[in-house]
Amino acid sequence: CEGLAFPEGEAEVVITLNACAGELEPEHCLPEQVYTFTYETPTWTQVATGAEHSCGILDDGTLWCWGNNGSGRLGDGSTTQRSQPTRVAGDGVWAQVSAGGQHTCGIKEDGSLWCWGRNNEKQVDPTSGSALNYANPHQVGTDANWVSVAAGAEHTCALTDGNTLYCWGENSDQQLGTGTPVDDRTRVEITSGGTTIDTFVAVAAGDAHTCAVTAQGANGWCWGDPTDGQLDGEPTGDSAPRAVGSPVSRIGSSTDFIATGGTHSCAIVSGSFNPGTYCWGSGTNGGSGQVGHSSPPLVREILNVSNINDITTGAEHTCAIADETAYCWGRASEGRLGHSQSTNTTPTEVSGELIGWSGIAAGSEHSCGIADDTMYCWGRNNIGQLGNPAAGGATPTPVAWPYTP
Repeated sequence: CEGLAFPEGEAEVVITLNACAGELEPEHCLPEQVYTFTYETPTWTQVATGAEHSCGILDDGTLWCWGNNGSGRLGDGSTTQRSQPTRVAGDGVWAQVSAGGQHTCGIKEDGSLWCWGRNNEKQVDPTSGSALNYANPHQVGTDANWVSVAAGAEHTCALTDGNTLYCWGENSDQQLGTGTPVDDRTRVEITSGGTTIDTFVAVAAGDAHTCAVTAQGANGWCWGDPTDGQLDGEPTGDSAPRAVGSPVSRIGSSTDFIATGGTHSCAIVSGSFNPGTYCWGSGTNGGSGQVGHSSPPLVREILNVSNINDITTGAEHTCAIADETAYCWGRASEGRLGHSQSTNTTPTEVSGELIGWSGIAAGSEHSCGIADDTMYCWGRNNIGQLGNPAAGGATPTPVAWPYTP
């Protein structure tokens, strides 16, 4: 059906089929059959952004990516840049996607894990002898028990349904954590007070650091580059796993969600002790401002917006959803915040009077989100990462679906 194009400007095609058997007397024909094809706007359910590319999953489980296709990070079997969504190659229904620096990973409905794109640090396939680049989805191992994956700049981490966390790829800042090497991957283990913690419920991979939530006590831990305080609000110490601090890591609190960006991190905390959204790491008042408060790098609550249920951290900006409204803050260059405000620490509503935000993702210099089932992107569009050749700047613009009549 790919060769069946809608006539320009038309949203419906009617095909009438008449079939007759030749050289028969009398003539024998089947009843006339009429087929009507009506264009329907795609319904997006998930969004992910990398450094210069973006991806999304439709309600039919198909996975689409657009933007920079260097090293094959779009997964369509080529390295051709795409300014509109292109379908990721292969069969199967996709359940989750994560976009990193120059690679992408996803989990299919059957629990299998796949990655593609740049493999210079073994972030796609950690095994010996793996290729430098993968332009098609490449299965990581043979297991089918994966439930979550996070692609960082040049490393990857993933969780199994048994709450085991593995990381692989670049490790110059110890972003893979500490633990036991298994099949060229690191099984993450944390030693605290003489006790080994080796079960996790959530993970996020940043540029050179990783954060995760433990199954025991639902506490937030981070490891990797500590330079800007992105691990626990203290820009000192080593790269070993450390508890983020209160209330992200505290008895009686529950860290429900954790996110890692370039040099900052954020978490959503529930429980009886100071529930709310907290950020820490680089971002000074009057500077980038991505932590959303005036006391970086310390762990501090975002006070301007309540009821945040989703948060995403980019290179130098942060976005969140609260009560189905989208907000962004931090560095404003290239329009990545989706509003006209200059760089600031105050979460500000994304422009356009859009409603029903259900997903949002912050990349390096762009952002994408889903509002009322429609994918919008804004920010820098130098290589097609907004999914619409006409898009760019601070105005959220719908992704240009390639099959729109």
